Amino acid sequence: MASEPGGGAALLAVLDALLDLAGDAEAGARLLRRAREFFAGDDALLLLPDEAVLCCVAADPSDTAGAQWPASSELLAAACS
Repeated sequence: MASEPGGGAALLAVLDALLDLAGDAEAGARLLRRAREFFAGDDALLLLPDEAVLCCVAADPSDTAGAQWPASSELLAAACS
């Protein structure tokens, strides 16, 4: 679905992907792809906290999926905002 960044069709695509989010990497990647189209960004990450690290459970493009970063208070604050 090609649409103007920030446009109504792009927002509906994000919402549709959000409703389909099932917790698996494929659904996460689909959501991120739609969000990246909506916000006109270059990269999108889905991060989940896991004790002392943030784990990238889905990414678009997918090359950072599986990466981990130390969960500093600053990074956690940025990820949760």
